[in-house]
Amino acid sequence: MATSNFAPVKFGLPLIVGGMSDDEIENDFEFEDTQAMLDEFNATLDHFEVYLLGGYYCGYQFMVKERKDYIDYEDIDTLTDDEADYFYGETADEIRKQFHEEMGKIREYFETLARTGYTELGVVGTFSNGETVYREVKHDL
Repeated sequence: MATSNFAPVKFGLPLIVGGMSDDEIENDFEFEDTQAMLDEFNATLDHFEVYLLGGYYCGYQFMVKERKDYIDYEDIDTLTDDEADYFYGETADEIRKQFHEEMGKIREYFETLARTGYTELGVVGTFSNGETVYREVKHDL
């Protein structure tokens, strides 16, 4: 049975990938350099973390996860003041603003990655056997 090379991306973010060269040593160095770059970027985030996930067959992709599982980002608009105070020590409006600002920062970061050497892929379709067809999304430089 076939499978997708890359996992579905959460939060409506684009699928950004790297390490697609045929040279495994080059890919290893790229992965290490990219991880160091992500460590710097993640230091600027409080609620999310960007990480690398290896592809099933080749390459790797940029993924995002929440640092704490108090509330899913998709449900952030339903956060009450009581929940916000209990989990974060702030008001719901303050937490919503922080979450949305960080997600905007991550979205901009992904757009920058797609313009500076990494590849954005779009999913053309997924077959019933699990195989997925991708296409490269071109960006004007």
